[in-house]
Amino acid sequence: MSAPQSVVAAVWREASRHLEIQETTEAILRAAAETLPAAYFLVRRLHLPESQLETVAAAPAAPPWLGHRVTPLPPPLLAQAIDFAVRGSV
Repeated sequence: MSAPQSVVAAVWREASRHLEIQETTEAILRAAAETLPAAYFLVRRLHLPESQLETVAAAPAAPPWLGHRVTPLPPPLLAQAIDFAVRGSV
């Protein structure tokens, strides 16, 4: 199995083991650390009815630069976020 496939498998394995999103986030950061070194791992969601980006989990903890857990998105930024979510690229 290639390195990217191995990381994806490890992420899915960890995601299926835990019920709490925070616990899952921490486990995924550890599982992917060798292949994808990162200081933080964030799980964010678009809340379309409120035009907001919400951080639902962070590992090891929310980074100091993140600011508020909920970020209001003006229409142009919301459109960019939706486009990124659909296409997977900026």
